[in-house]
Amino acid sequence: MDNNQILETAYELLLEKGFKATTMEALSRRLQISKRTLYEIYENKNDIILQALKHHYQIHHDRCDEIFRTSENVMEGMIRIFHLHSENLGKVNIEFFRDMDRLYPDLRHDYENNVSGITEQMQELFEAGIKQGVFIEDLNYKALSKILLLQMESLKRMENSFTDDLTLAEIFNTMSICFLRSIASPKGLELLNNNLPRYFPELSNHKSIK
Repeated sequence: MDNNQILETAYELLLEKGFKATTMEALSRRLQISKRTLYEIYENKNDIILQALKHHYQIHHDRCDEIFRTSENVMEGMIRIFHLHSENLGKVNIEFFRDMDRLYPDLRHDYENNVSGITEQMQELFEAGIKQGVFIEDLNYKALSKILLLQMESLKRMENSFTDDLTLAEIFNTMSICFLRSIASPKGLELLNNNLPRYFPELSNHKSIK
């Protein structure tokens, strides 16, 4: 059994069921292998969870790098990144975030390090976007980065407050595109509107206020 396959399957289970319901029994059934085989590779459930999360973070980081390498400009890159996040959120059971907070508080340190890296990357992207003329200059992007990350993290833990006709991904999509509209230059706004039909068709008919 390939180690990457085990970690990817473990992460899928975490998203679907949350940390508590992701057991060695459930994972062995999904993989169609024995629990004994799992214990021969990993010390325990916590070991698998930690490695699965690290594996996912690396895959996600590599995917984001690829997106920006293949995007024509920063605005297109950020739209594609938000689209990637939206797809991931569509797979997440709210128990994933609740269980992480309640049952695995030690993961917070690793998470904070990951967020710190994201914040630094966002600053570089904002600077590049200003140079490309797609973002306006006279904004405190350091503060905006912090606000955006806080909003996203709060959103992940508020799904039980949503009405039945709204999903976590739908609210995330609207919030993300509103954020990009708020920092876009006229050139950036044109690029945003041109890319919306491809990545966020449900939002593409909404016109910005000029």
